[in-house]
Amino acid sequence: MTPDESTAVPGSLPRDGAAPRPPLQAAAGAALVVSVAVAAMFALSVDRAAVFAAYVCFGAAGLLGARSGGTMAARIYLEVYGVAVVSAALLYVFYQGRYGVPYWLGGSDEIHFEAMGKAFADELGVLDYGGIRRELVPAWHNSVGYIYLVGLLTKFGQLLGGEHTMVPRLFNASCLGLVAAGVHTLGLRLRLEPMTARITALVVGCLPLMVWTSVQTLRDVVVAMLFVLLVLVWTPDGRHPEQRRPLLLAVLATLLIVVALVELRRAHAVVAALVAVVGFIAAGGAVCASCGCCGLWCSGSASDGSRRGFRPFSAPTPRSSCGKPRTTPLTVWRRSAAV
Repeated sequence: MTPDESTAVPGSLPRDGAAPRPPLQAAAGAALVVSVAVAAMFALSVDRAAVFAAYVCFGAAGLLGARSGGTMAARIYLEVYGVAVVSAALLYVFYQGRYGVPYWLGGSDEIHFEAMGKAFADELGVLDYGGIRRELVPAWHNSVGYIYLVGLLTKFGQLLGGEHTMVPRLFNASCLGLVAAGVHTLGLRLRLEPMTARITALVVGCLPLMVWTSVQTLRDVVVAMLFVLLVLVWTPDGRHPEQRRPLLLAVLATLLIVVALVELRRAHAVVAALVAVVGFIAAGGAVCASCGCCGLWCSGSASDGSRRGFRPFSAPTPRSSCGKPRTTPLTVWRRSAAV
């Protein structure tokens, strides 16, 4: 041990002034390096440039989306995306060796989606969405949207030298990374401790069942990503209660998500509509505050109601055991509405 090391204070910066990298930053960097190497080697082994191109394109697009939640959300995305990419390659090799095909138990829904997606890519144009029900599947099929998505991904692969089952799996891996990043952002909006929000996001993104489902050609992770986005739309930011979002924008985003879910899995579209209704009621009309006529209507209703002794969207004020008002997301929305 050198004299400098013996006199160093635990936790202090090194003598050269270089700060140690945060653990999550180091993990994100390691996940990126390992996943790049795995994706490159896998693409070379199957002789498909589309695989590595998909890894780069989906990873970059997802990272841009995760960056909207801040640097920490982007690091969480990189770590989860890296774990999912490596898991996808390992499961492909394992299934290929055990079942002779890269599908669990020889394949089921994932083979159907890929076969219909290839048929769409070979026979229909990019904008011929109606042709899927007209020519490929029965009219009652409840996942035409995912067949269309897989078809677009298949066309993407064909443009770069040939389709491959890994392309939609890498897209799903990117969606899983966005789910984790969205959970982190949601935790911060609900004013969880930053460390709690990070751990929750990583647990959600790296949960074995989530990873296993995501790295196969299945629609579940896409549906999960849309639900996380929907909850984010209707969850106020407790850190900045003065910020208000237009009702019209929230409703438009909700309609787009519900329409997408109708084409992915109809039953979940009903649940999404209920989530939006609950979100609007919990918002207490504060979402409308910056939405023109809706804002005027809410403010007018509130003033008229106060003269009659009540307020719209009113509810008992939550209180702690000592009798003091307790801050909740609903009270945060009310405060923002009063600004």
